[in-house]
Amino acid sequence: MISFRLKTIIGIGTIETILLLILIVTSLNLLKTTKEDELVKLATSTAILFSTTTKDAVLATDMAALDSFVSEVMKNPGLVYARVLSDQVGLLAEQTKTGKPLSNFVLDRDIDDVSDGVFDTFAEIKESGFVYGRVELGFSIAEVDQLVSQAKRKTFIIALVELFLSAMFSLFLGFYLTRQLSELKLASQTISEGQFGFQIKVKGHDELAQTAKTFNQMSTDLQALWYEREQAQKELEALNASLENKVAARTRELEDAQQIALENAHRAGMADIAAGALHNIGNLINSAKISTNLLITQVDKSKLFKLQKANELLSDNLENIDTFVQEDKGKALLSYYITLGEALQTEHEQIQTQLEDIKQGIELTAQTISEQRTYAKNPMRFESMVNLSALMDEVLLLLKLRIETQAIDIIKNIDPVLPEVLTQKNKLHQVFLNLMINALDAIESNPSVQGQIVISMTSTTDENHNQRVKIVIQDNGCGIKANMLDTIFNYGVTTKASGSGAGLHSSANLVTEMNGTMTVSSQGPQLGANFTLCLPLLVA
Repeated sequence: MISFRLKTIIGIGTIETILLLILIVTSLNLLKTTKEDELVKLATSTAILFSTTTKDAVLATDMAALDSFVSEVMKNPGLVYARVLSDQVGLLAEQTKTGKPLSNFVLDRDIDDVSDGVFDTFAEIKESGFVYGRVELGFSIAEVDQLVSQAKRKTFIIALVELFLSAMFSLFLGFYLTRQLSELKLASQTISEGQFGFQIKVKGHDELAQTAKTFNQMSTDLQALWYEREQAQKELEALNASLENKVAARTRELEDAQQIALENAHRAGMADIAAGALHNIGNLINSAKISTNLLITQVDKSKLFKLQKANELLSDNLENIDTFVQEDKGKALLSYYITLGEALQTEHEQIQTQLEDIKQGIELTAQTISEQRTYAKNPMRFESMVNLSALMDEVLLLLKLRIETQAIDIIKNIDPVLPEVLTQKNKLHQVFLNLMINALDAIESNPSVQGQIVISMTSTTDENHNQRVKIVIQDNGCGIKANMLDTIFNYGVTTKASGSGAGLHSSANLVTEMNGTMTVSSQGPQLGANFTLCLPLLVA
């Protein structure tokens, strides 16, 4: 891992090196460019001056003068060759440093075009706008190259010295800048070992000095906090000693309260069970009451009373029976006796049917009471194979008189191959009875429609691919408000003016005990309701 001090030294050195390289490259490029520009300007001005000097000699074709001019111009330092050319004659005069004639002339417009170490340039010889020839000059660029090379060597030496000085400066500055950081590091390690309150020396007024002051303050604060913690720890240990006793006492209180809560919950559960049982018994008694009232009405209107009057009339005329039977009154009496047997038979059958309904209601009531007693002692499950359609027929038979009185249409859509299911028959009977009575009550509260109850039973599969039986009881009664759909199965919630809210609550609990579900839906007031039961389809 690279230390902060080394990073500082490397960073400063890198910056110095980069700046130095930029300075060197810039200076060398500037020197080279300057010298090259001077050479180009010198060559151009010399060529122009030489063309002006040789113009008269070219026009007069004075070869001696041209040789003299060429020799004179070759005295310029750095000039490699010089020659004069005429457009009509060709080469008039030429002189080179090597003494060898020049082979080809290639114009160089700047130093970068030079490939042979000689900068080639020319100037035209003009008079009155006409070109009569030109002069060609070649300047050596060796001096420029030598000068640039010397500059590079000197610059390199200067750069090495500068790099050395920069390294020394970086080293010194790195040690100087990180000195207090090292002290801060050592002090941090000391505090981490638990020596709170440790102080470091503060030198200067810069940011590092301010950091050192802040560190010293932090160390002092930590020492104070540690002391407070020690005191709090001692106080906490003292409190713990007394708190254990308080916790033990509070635990005993909570255990007593929990026992009381369990007893209250048990009583509430038993009360809930009792309320459901009473509701179911009330439904059964209500059905028996209706049958009893109809039976009483039928007895009050019985043909027996008229038979008694007929017997009195017959007794009054018993001595003259032969004459009496010949009279219209006697003939009517005999005809009455003939029809009276059929009427009494019909009346007997009706009374017998009503007595059977009352008997069934009493038996179901006794069965409900017996089951609640058994459940209170031992809440076991009593399951048997149940034919759902037959069970619903039993409920409909129990409610037959009320259904006929209200003129309700019962429509059954039952799967003909629906198998028997393993469930608790008596509980499911109570659920069916509660739902049917609720449907009859809802239709009674909506007299504007012809009452109708649709009972559907089908097999289905839930989201976990388990087989279930789906039972739907749909009525066109008073319906349920939307804000009551989520709470309709809660205890005490009812849509009836005189309802207790125990029927649906009890039914929902019974369905849950049978591992089933019950839901409700309604389009709103006066639009009926659908109650849907889903029970496990355990086929025999």
